[in-house]
Formats: sequence, C-alpha cells, structure tokens
Amino acid sequence: TPGQTVAGSQADGAWMIYGGVLTPGITDEDGDVFSAEVITQAAHAFAERMKVGEMHVGQNGNLTVAESYLVPIDFILEGHPVPEGSWIVGIACKDPAVAEKVASGEYAGLSVRGKAWVA
Repeated sequence: TPGQTVAGSQADGAWMIYGGVLTPGITDEDGDVFSAEVITQAAHAFAERMKVGEMHVGQNGNLTVAESYLVPIDFILEGHPVPEGSWIVGIACKDPAVAEKVASGEYAGLSVRGKAWVA
C-alpha cells in the first residue's frame, strides 16, 4: 500500500519505521501521479537535505533518516506489494510517543512535503 508505514523492532533504544514515500503510477493523497523518473529525482533531492518532521510541523530531533532507497525490483514488504521504482524510507525513531502512534495506526504513512511545478 503506498505510504503505509511498518514499525519494525526496537534496537539500541530506537524503533525502525519503514514506509513508502512515493509509488510510480499510484495516485497520492493530493491526487498526483508520479513516474519512476520523477520519484528518483525527488529521492535524490531529499537525500541532499534529509530532515524529518512530525506531521509537517517543525523538526523532531528524535527522528532521523537511517535508510532511503529506490526499489530495483517488485517485492513484498510485511505482506504489502512494493512495485519497482517506489521510494522507501527507514526512519530511526527514538521518540516512544511517535513509535506508539505508528504502532497504533494513528500515523499510517509517510509524506513528501514540498511543492512541485509543471513546466
């Protein structure tokens, strides 16, 4: 499922939270559809900045990007299909309140915060 998060196990005092950020050909919450090429560009631009906020409000110093990758082949993650070209992020979470919100389903996805222009 695009954007769905999967909270992994806790290690070294941090939860690993994995989620799809963008999936090619799938309509996002804003009604936009992106190609694998555009997703690659977005992932690379994000890697230059790598800041994590909580619900688009400021930065949370207890959330850091531990992994960010573009899916090279179709595969299954925790029972969910992940198509080739998708962008997946792994966030190390040292904030127990955020980890609980993910585990409970209150936080159910990741989001790209930004603006896009069509030329």
